Amino acid sequence: MFAWVPVNVTEPRVRHQEGLPSDPHRQDLPLAALLVIDEAPDGVFLFRFSQSGEDAGDTWHQSVDDAKHQGMFEYGPLSWRSAPPELQKIPVLVRSLLEKGDKDQQG
Repeated sequence: MFAWVPVNVTEPRVRHQEGLPSDPHRQDLPLAALLVIDEAPDGVFLFRFSQSGEDAGDTWHQSVDDAKHQGMFEYGPLSWRSAPPELQKIPVLVRSLLEKGDKDQQG
């Protein structure tokens, strides 16, 4: 499942950073352009990717609904879409979507 971050979101409510909170050298991760929800045996992950496909943060959630709510909290209304079966692996999905430039869902 994926959603494009609306193009008018230039300052999300949450900034994701690399490293632990105690690290004085933490740096902001790039702004997210694409969100991907992945259901795993140990929970649900909300992955964020920049326009160039770089890691832009991730969070763990107990359910898909929780992950969707977190995305909405950070970026506003989102249009979630199912990924085609051939693109179920996250790296393949992200690469395909960013190369294709499928941004018709961005607001």
